[in-house]
Amino acid sequence: MAKEEKKGGALKVVVITLSLLLIVSVGFTSYLLLFKKPNEEVSQHALDGVEFYSLGDFKLNLADEGKFVQLTLQMGYRGDDEMPEELEKKKDGPLRDAVITVISSKTVNDFKGDGKAKVKEEIKNAIAPLLEHGEVVDIWLGDIIYT
Repeated sequence: MAKEEKKGGALKVVVITLSLLLIVSVGFTSYLLLFKKPNEEVSQHALDGVEFYSLGDFKLNLADEGKFVQLTLQMGYRGDDEMPEELEKKKDGPLRDAVITVISSKTVNDFKGDGKAKVKEEIKNAIAPLLEHGEVVDIWLGDIIYT
C-alpha cells in the first residue's frame, strides 16, 4: 500500500505542476492580448508616403584587422517622381561608396547594442546630401553577420 500512495503522490505533484503551468500560460497570453496596445497605428502613420529602396548586399572589411561584416541595407525615402530614377543611377556609384565609407570605418563593437542606430544614422547622413529629388527617412539593416 505504501507504493500505491507514493505513485498517487507523484501523480498529484505532476498534475498540480502542469495545472500551474497552464494557468501561468493562459494568464500571460491574456495579458498580451488584452492589455498590450499594438504600435500599428504609430508605425503606419510614420511610414505614410515612404517608399522603400534596396541598396543591396554588402560584405566589407571593418576597421578591426581581420574582421568583416556582411549585411543588407534598405532605405526609406520620400521624393518626387524622379527619385526612383535618381536612385537607380546613383546606386552603384555614390550611394554604394557612401555606405562603404561609413561601414568600413566601424569596428565589430560599433554594431552591438545601440551602436546599430548610430551606424544607421551615419549612413543616412552620408546618403542624404547625394539626393536631389527627395529625402532619406530611415535606413534598415538586415541579415547582419560579422566576425
